[in-house]
Amino acid sequence: MGNAPPMKDSVLLTIKLSRSMAEELQAAFRVAGNMEGYGSINDLLVEATRQEMRRLQRGYNNGHPWKTSPSGL
Repeated sequence: MGNAPPMKDSVLLTIKLSRSMAEELQAAFRVAGNMEGYGSINDLLVEATRQEMRRLQRGYNNGHPWKTSPSGL
């Protein structure tokens, strides 16, 4: 699960979480992150996002990656 390959072309995004969700995320990472192979909370969030994107692709885009605009974000 964890140990995702380094991202060659990465973009910094900012997300807003409720305080309780952020605290629970930190606790989950502190307790299980290392055992699951996550080196950072960022690694955990990237993998969770990757899994959700795959789920959405399967459900709504015939399993294909989403088309992106040339301008990016």
